[in-house]
Amino acid sequence: MSYNIKMDLSKVYLITTKDINESSQTILNIYGKVIFFGYRDFIDRIVNGDCCFICGEKPETKEFNNEHIIPKWILKIFNLYSRTITLPNKADVMYGKYTVPCCKECNMVLGKTYEKPISKLLSKSYTEIVERITTNPQTIGMIYKWLCLIYLKTHLKDTCYNFHLDSRKGKEKISDIHSWHDLHHLHCIARSHYTEANIEDNVVGTLIFLPIIHQKGEEKFNYMDFASSQVILLQLNEFCIISALNDCCAGTTFLKDLLSKIKFPLTKFQVFEIIANLIYIYTNLKKRPEFFSSIKPPEGYKISAKLPKYYALVNINKRAGSVGEILKELVQNDLSSHPEKDKILREIKENRRSYLFNEKGEILDYSKSTIA
Repeated sequence: MSYNIKMDLSKVYLITTKDINESSQTILNIYGKVIFFGYRDFIDRIVNGDCCFICGEKPETKEFNNEHIIPKWILKIFNLYSRTITLPNKADVMYGKYTVPCCKECNMVLGKTYEKPISKLLSKSYTEIVERITTNPQTIGMIYKWLCLIYLKTHLKDTCYNFHLDSRKGKEKISDIHSWHDLHHLHCIARSHYTEANIEDNVVGTLIFLPIIHQKGEEKFNYMDFASSQVILLQLNEFCIISALNDCCAGTTFLKDLLSKIKFPLTKFQVFEIIANLIYIYTNLKKRPEFFSSIKPPEGYKISAKLPKYYALVNINKRAGSVGEILKELVQNDLSSHPEKDKILREIKENRRSYLFNEKGEILDYSKSTIA
């Protein structure tokens, strides 16, 4: 994935030559508002600094109250403030303290722009949500930007935590494993409400809504993301949202037939198998989308994508991993106490066990029974 900034310096929208920092490519408008963070400034001020991740102001210049990574309305509904999220290094952090630097003004705007309308929408039933999306396609764009925002915040926060819990093994940060060029693009998406950027339709990634079966002992809230593929899972009560943020819908292109056959709620493991497929597809795309920002009249700020003529995977002998290997990693914790754990995990890894399909290739429906 690549990201570029296109500037016509003679016709820059609301830009004067003196406002362009040639070394950082950061662009300000005539009022001093940062329209585009150049990559170096993004790293220095947003990733490694303590500036507001939306406007870029320092704490000494504005009042800060910081932004919860998982929105407060979700924390309240699922009573998560004193509970913990598990980080990639296996450390646990309280949701209530899981925040990133944000000024009070930007935090307030985030609430009005995203949290208020989305909390109202996602408090509805799965059927009502699907109907709203179907009748109002703009809702898809709003939810996509909101997911980009959550994903971005989780990875910005990774700069605060060591990769190794034992410092004697090294002082690397969790964030050292991230592709910050990919996250630079998602930063542009997440703050598009602030910059008034026009996001072209083909930029939006795969977005899948699925109903969920709750089995005994399972949580009704779950958040997971996967840095190598920019895939995100958010489960809220009876449904979940899965997105491959940077794939420009490559995932739904490959999984179209499968998704069209799902007419019933899925189990946790079935959802994991869909995620495993999305990760596999993104990892093995022959050519990935390229993202661009352009700032010029009369369009203003536009974020666009260059897509391949058609989506294809690399030759099978060159592919990284398999769906089974990915699925094994996703389910192994849940199978830790299963008496046949080793056998099941081996079958999953070797693509001999599926939670989505039976031996005839038909979709398995567990909505009226429990999974063994």
